[in-house]
Amino acid sequence: MCEEFDKLLLGEWGEKIRVNAKALYLKDKVLTVACLSPVAAQEIKIKEVELLERINLRFPGQEKTIERLRMLI
Repeated sequence: MCEEFDKLLLGEWGEKIRVNAKALYLKDKVLTVACLSPVAAQEIKIKEVELLERINLRFPGQEKTIERLRMLI
């Protein structure tokens, strides 16, 4: 799940996101993302709804695999 979310971020923002954000773990339908930059965290948070829809579509048959993101800055 984390690896797929990282791929999604890479596709959305390109290489610059690779050094600034990384999905860490999924617990209780909350995906925790570590961000080295507050700007990166804000950009991800702005697109949270879209990103969640896209990642949940990658795992069909499971009811809302991820419900929200949690940012660690």
